Amino acid sequence: MNKHLSTGIEWPQLPELMSMCETATLQKGIQLARNGAVRNVIVEKHTANAIVRGSYDYHVSLDCSTSLSATCDCPAAQYQNVCKHAVALAMILQDQDLLADQQSERKIIKKHLQSLGEEATLEMLLDYLEEDEYAWNALLTKIEIREKPAVYSELKKLVTQALPREEIWDWRESSAYFHSAHEQLSMIVESMQSLEADQQWKLIQYLVQRLNKVLEYIDDSSGDRLDIEALINTHMPAILAKLNWSEQAKAEWMFERLTHYEFDVFPSIEEHFKSLWQTNTCFLNLCRQAIEQASQDESGWNLRSWAMPLIEQSSDWREVVAIKQKIARTHRDYLEVVDMFIDNHEPLEAEYWLAKARKNASQYELNACDEAQFRLYVELGEIHSAWMLANRKLEQLPSFQRYQRLAKFKQNYQVEDDEFLTRVERIFKKAYQPPSQSFSLSDVMDALVLFYMDNHQLSEACDWVSTRKVSTNVLLKLADAVVDKKPDNTLSYYLRVVTVYIEQTNNDAYTSAIELLRKAESLLEPHDKQKAQFYSEVAELASTYKRKRNMLKLFKQHYAAHL
Repeated sequence: MNKHLSTGIEWPQLPELMSMCETATLQKGIQLARNGAVRNVIVEKHTANAIVRGSYDYHVSLDCSTSLSATCDCPAAQYQNVCKHAVALAMILQDQDLLADQQSERKIIKKHLQSLGEEATLEMLLDYLEEDEYAWNALLTKIEIREKPAVYSELKKLVTQALPREEIWDWRESSAYFHSAHEQLSMIVESMQSLEADQQWKLIQYLVQRLNKVLEYIDDSSGDRLDIEALINTHMPAILAKLNWSEQAKAEWMFERLTHYEFDVFPSIEEHFKSLWQTNTCFLNLCRQAIEQASQDESGWNLRSWAMPLIEQSSDWREVVAIKQKIARTHRDYLEVVDMFIDNHEPLEAEYWLAKARKNASQYELNACDEAQFRLYVELGEIHSAWMLANRKLEQLPSFQRYQRLAKFKQNYQVEDDEFLTRVERIFKKAYQPPSQSFSLSDVMDALVLFYMDNHQLSEACDWVSTRKVSTNVLLKLADAVVDKKPDNTLSYYLRVVTVYIEQTNNDAYTSAIELLRKAESLLEPHDKQKAQFYSEVAELASTYKRKRNMLKLFKQHYAAHL
């Protein structure tokens, strides 16, 4: 971290930023800072805010109060911890001169506004506000709430004003719309606390209705409405609790909405109203009655929704399993009952429900029944039967993870089986299928190599991969494992993987290829012969892929002395 002298705050340096974002993102952010794209930098305590110019003007914030966190309203920030705009701001914060220039610009503009006089400054402010419909409306809402007493009809109009019906398909416009709406609605919800509970209830219901209506015309793929949802989810249950309704009336309202939805966006009865139904015996009785009266054709969703509160409130496993038995309709439901009986050491009860599960299971679903049967054998102490079943499943569905579980079981229960490892090796050899693409992933494809490595048979693993393809991750794992005794193999395996990445032909893959070469170079440091061969191979790669300009640029950047 780099300590900023004027603020006393430690702002992130390049090494920390490199650990939080892709190399390409870092490079783009540095370039933005150098090009003067960062404007309006404001530093307050542990937070820095700015506008960074890109395709649009983006609002960026860095918080260093504990560890570094960044927010930005650009699309990339939805899936990146640190976007290029946040990197650009971080770069400015590290440069005293650039930051001083930013602060100087702000002082110059402030001085100019002061020289205009109050009336001219106000007119300029009004002109700016008129250009931003959402900022204008937010300010109007704030003024109306401050200057008028809370009245239901007026607050309802303000809800409509905060959520105007507009067709919006651009994510930036959608974000601005909901940000402004949330700001206004927060003030409205705060103001309505002085109303009678029944009026608050009508208003919050209208807010739900209005939000769902406007969402029919707005593309909110980015989820900018979620702050408004959180506002509703918090206040709606609190208002229901204050209503002068009977416990029965509240129970019926919650029960009806447990399985039936009037709106797409609505609080979850299960989650957001939990504090109410936990203490409402009428609601729990309605759930119990619904289960008792349910037909065999009742949907599993409804049954599970009714059962959830009862299970949540129960501390007796037998009561829980009795509920699960009543709502069981599918093989999956039956297996849940089986698991509960096994977990609570009632294997004889489990046998009956396992038989029901098998009767209702498809051919594919029988695998889950076999897993339950294995657990049941163990609970009954029938270790030999459990061992035989697990071996059959390994042969039917070979995977390294299944072998690992079986090996652990063999050790824990001291199973005598001298042919076990030979049998597993034969199963994995028979099951191997080469991938359709060199970077495809497949459990069966990797199983034998992982098996050999697990049993310290590294030579066998190397022999196997010499003529067969495995996933890049497993090949690299083998390369790292054999570097001391077989450095030639390590070099060969890394080059195989690097070639796969380069042939993907994109900048992220090129960056990964260079990172792998750097790691291989480090691993081969103690091996002079292979280290020399490594540089020769790098030069060959650079020549082979010279038409891939960006990759060639990286070769020259990192290995210019060897090309």
